[in-house]
Amino acid sequence: MEKTLGIVLNNVKYGDTSLIVNVYTQAFGRRSYVVKGVRGNRRRGMTALMQPLSIVELDATTTTARGRLGHIREVHVCWPFATIPFDPVRRAISFFMTEVIVASVREEEPNPDLFDFIMRSVQALDEGIPAQHNFHLYFMLQLSRLMGFAPDASNSGLPFFDMVDGVFTTAASRTGHCLAGDDKLLWAALTSVTLDTLGSLSLNADRRQRLIELLEEYYALHLPTFPGLRTHHVLHQVCY
Repeated sequence: MEKTLGIVLNNVKYGDTSLIVNVYTQAFGRRSYVVKGVRGNRRRGMTALMQPLSIVELDATTTTARGRLGHIREVHVCWPFATIPFDPVRRAISFFMTEVIVASVREEEPNPDLFDFIMRSVQALDEGIPAQHNFHLYFMLQLSRLMGFAPDASNSGLPFFDMVDGVFTTAASRTGHCLAGDDKLLWAALTSVTLDTLGSLSLNADRRQRLIELLEEYYALHLPTFPGLRTHHVLHQVCY
């Protein structure tokens, strides 16, 4: 048995009483585990610990064999949620964050910086931040930095942004993935934002939605297996 911090991503029923839990761990990267008997009378309370984005400590066996699942013996919550399960906006943002992580973070190896960023982002959302309606945009942009395909924010005054090369340019790209006009201005504003300046993004519902579409396109260009996102439609209804 080994102990590690983990961030729960999702879970599915397995047999009559067990769960398969997908976790992004500090020590092993993304892993899947079986939790036996979690839906039985004796361990029923553990199901509540396995909700998306729960920050937990696992006592588990982890296997490196392809197609084999580890086993979780014990789970302890490290960050009891104060607001996310009870606030509809933060809950919707958390669903979006979870979908983005599941779709993009696939490595079965440790990445301490990436783990710390995701954990701190979950904690910040739960504690409350200014301009929280823009937080998912900031999260998706910063996640791209940790995964190695961040857009270069320098030269943002140039008239075009090449989404393939990730840079602002003086001439339109021939790739067909080039931002200009209002899209380029929106993108330039987003790439220069920090957590402290999220409130400076003055966005109505249409512009916020457009930025999600641009981020989704950018991710798909740099992560060939990245699927289309669905939870942003819930965000549009709840947050905008």
